[in-house]
Amino acid sequence: MWDVTKIVNRNRVDVNPPPPPPPPPPPPKPEPHVEIQHAKKADLRQAGVFLRNKIENLFNSEQSARGVCMPTNPVTTPSASQILQIAQQNAPLLVLPKSNSTLEQIGERTFLPNASQENLPADPEVYIANSRLREDVPFNPNPFSFSSGNDRQIGDNTNGDQNDNFTAATVGGVTNERYFLDLNNDVRGKLGSQDAPVFYQFQPAQNGEPPKLTYHFFYDYNDAPKAGPIDFNHEGDWERVTYELDPTTLQPVKATLSAHEGGSTYDFQNLERDSATGRPLVYVANGSHANYDTPGNHSIEVNGVPVTFDQTSAKDDAVIFDTARNLNEVTSQAWYPTSGNGLHWGEIGETEHSTGPQGPSENKGAV
Repeated sequence: MWDVTKIVNRNRVDVNPPPPPPPPPPPPKPEPHVEIQHAKKADLRQAGVFLRNKIENLFNSEQSARGVCMPTNPVTTPSASQILQIAQQNAPLLVLPKSNSTLEQIGERTFLPNASQENLPADPEVYIANSRLREDVPFNPNPFSFSSGNDRQIGDNTNGDQNDNFTAATVGGVTNERYFLDLNNDVRGKLGSQDAPVFYQFQPAQNGEPPKLTYHFFYDYNDAPKAGPIDFNHEGDWERVTYELDPTTLQPVKATLSAHEGGSTYDFQNLERDSATGRPLVYVANGSHANYDTPGNHSIEVNGVPVTFDQTSAKDDAVIFDTARNLNEVTSQAWYPTSGNGLHWGEIGETEHSTGPQGPSENKGAV
């Protein structure tokens, strides 16, 4: 006999099955620092180098924007004797045009006797001893003004009267830039000498600029070429050659040769050399004393327009002046300004071209 209960239970479908089991929980997220903790050490070093370089570049850019230059090479600070030695070793030889004066032949070179022609440098103290010290008084058109425009005389070394004499120290103490030296016309162009001193000036590295060495040359008269209505002539003339020095070795790298209101800069190694000494040759223009690196004709420009030209002579038809023969440190000279720019070394004319220049001073520096 069949058990009906068992059959019914076996075929019954449960209409309410039990719920499925819940899904497993998600794995925990790693902490943010896990990747760095597991990164390769090489990657970290590379990232550090990149970050350091980035910071250094930003710092240097900021310093450059403020005008501060980071030193890349050690800077040598020379003693006074070392500066003199460098000045002597690299002193240029001036190639000067001949004149109609009596020449003296010594070996293969032509020299001139003392005080024989206008193209030779002169001694500033001899120039002072043959000058008057005056003040330029501008004309005042105001009818109630007592200023007539006549120059005022301060001292006179040319009249034989000792009471109004003045010295090189007097010149050095002048702070009024309207003062000037008025050379006795009787000696104009006659003070040049092979024994004339040359003055050197050293300027240490500063404000990102390399150290510099300047040679100052003085001439008693500037007899420049005419340029139509423009008169370039004036009493007293200062010219210079400036070397830019390597900060470490203090050897010349570049040379700037003065010419009129400007000049030109050259690689020092490219300047022509004297075969006997190995020192550079500088060609000096006839009358104007402007400095050039080659013989021949050289254009003179005013406001960028050529108006006339300078002439320099080839060395085989010239007078050689050795600037190392009588070198002196410029700031120790009695006539060197104690402050300011100093006086004018020639009469103050109607234009800057016909006015005697102001000489070396602390304000100008070795430029």
